[in-house]
Amino acid sequence: MLGVAPVAGWAGEVQIGTVGRLEPPGRDPLLAIRFGDEATVRDLVESASRPLLPRDALGPPIRLAAEFGRVEIVRVLLEADEDPTDGLAAAAGHGHLDAVRLLTEAGARIDEPIGWTPLMVAADGGFDQVVDHLLRRGANPHLRSATTDARWNNQTPLDLAKARVAAGVEGPRRDYRRVVQLLRASPSAV
Repeated sequence: MLGVAPVAGWAGEVQIGTVGRLEPPGRDPLLAIRFGDEATVRDLVESASRPLLPRDALGPPIRLAAEFGRVEIVRVLLEADEDPTDGLAAAAGHGHLDAVRLLTEAGARIDEPIGWTPLMVAADGGFDQVVDHLLRRGANPHLRSATTDARWNNQTPLDLAKARVAAGVEGPRRDYRRVVQLLRASPSAV
């Protein structure tokens, strides 16, 4: 071990491994979720007399697991009665198709807006497979964003994807042109 570095906040300490990667010490729920330690998360969920994570600071644990694409941990949290809707936008916005599938199969409300719907964040991220899945599950491509940022307020998923194409945005696992095609071809598209 190279050393131990303190992490700001309540998360405790993070140990730096010999190859320079962070490894979760002990039973810290935040780090167990982040690093995909399913056994620790399962144990913490089963023995918890309090919430796994402080919701006011980090949001629901399922959102964090979905954001990191930790499908097995999402499954554990669903078994512990976490609301699948709480993780859907995070999974969609990071392009984690397997997590999106699991959450929609578990009954996540697809058009639940928290400023933006899961379809909006997937379209803005250029995650064509996620957009396709959400459209097939009935996501409404006509809902408009509600945000305080005037540049992004009142936009449909198609508007968001077209803006990224016009700006020349590209990246790994991102296909904005295909997202535009999917949204235009959607049976409910106008």
